[in-house]
Amino acid sequence: MDKPFIIKKVYIYNIWLLSRYLWIRFKLFILEDKRKITQEFNEEDKRADHYVLFIGKKAVGIFRVIMDNHEAIIGRFGLLKQRRCKGYGQKFLVQIVANIKADASVFLISLFTEDKNKAFYEKAGFSLGDIVHIGGRPYNKMILHV
Repeated sequence: MDKPFIIKKVYIYNIWLLSRYLWIRFKLFILEDKRKITQEFNEEDKRADHYVLFIGKKAVGIFRVIMDNHEAIIGRFGLLKQRRCKGYGQKFLVQIVANIKADASVFLISLFTEDKNKAFYEKAGFSLGDIVHIGGRPYNKMILHV
């Protein structure tokens, strides 16, 4: 039997869930991606909703969503290395997009990604927008009209 794919929203008072979120984010973006801690954690985090992705009872990934008028901006989406390239990312992305689409005020979903991940998001229906530089690195803005 397949284990369920679960998305849990992080609240500051849930220390257990918050600690998993922070640990995975640290592993993905500071240790693996080599970002400076001052770049990784910033003012955007204050206005974002943060989530942990589970397969069964195992925390395997994270993401955040920032609402900006009628646009939902997905960020910090990633899975632990041992869960990548197995179809889990696409399954979670489909759930994330469906959850965002349920909000009638959202007309556009966007995210920023490196070249190596473009095809992953295009497979989910996103199209290529502008190229922007964040922290001195080029990123592709991917967009999905709702």
